[in-house]
Amino acid sequence: ERAELLAAEKDSIGLFISAHPLKEVGPALRAKADCTLGELAARRDGDWVTVGGMITQSKRIRTKKGDWMMFATLDDLETSVEVIVFGKALAVNEDALAADSIVLVRGKVDHKDSAKTCIVAQLVERFAPSQEEVLEAQAQAGKQALAPSALRLRLDARALPATVLGELRELLSVFPGESDVVIELSTSVGHRRLKLGPDFRVARSAGLHAELDALLGAALLSGAAAAAREPAGMAP
Repeated sequence: ERAELLAAEKDSIGLFISAHPLKEVGPALRAKADCTLGELAARRDGDWVTVGGMITQSKRIRTKKGDWMMFATLDDLETSVEVIVFGKALAVNEDALAADSIVLVRGKVDHKDSAKTCIVAQLVERFAPSQEEVLEAQAQAGKQALAPSALRLRLDARALPATVLGELRELLSVFPGESDVVIELSTSVGHRRLKLGPDFRVARSAGLHAELDALLGAALLSGAAAAAREPAGMAP
């Protein structure tokens, strides 16, 4: 069985050779999560999130008060974050925090260290989808891959006039299409990400981008205009 083969590879040489366990279940895992690990930096400090990945290492230590806590590394093949588990949450979830466990983690985003983003976990549960769930998620991921890429607008909220969001909604309605619109706002209290609903999907064109430049002006952050002008399928 593949699971046994991968376990034997990891035990014998410390690496997965024939495949990585996350590749097969990755789409099913993402379907259960609120966001990827790479998107956590844009979430607000203290936001509740559910993320998925594999525990690659963990370390159990005592606090100054003598209580147990754990630091674990969660990886989703694109990036990794540190998961911190305290006291009662550790007692309940410690079995799932073993190395190489594929898990869903529910917890709060922690930006207190400006150099990295962490999750303070309240619930860690092993993820073991059925074969039917894996195949269905893979099929859905394939459909999404064929969809037009999203139009991402990176904006400085402090440079936006009060009326601009209403004007932006009106502008987008003039260019209906199949591309989602994602607004990434830089604010005085951090970054916020907003995905507009299906009523605001657009057809990306030179005309739309020219109108966006004229409307958003200085609020359009460096690099955002170039990303917006990329053809469908090319935007980040």
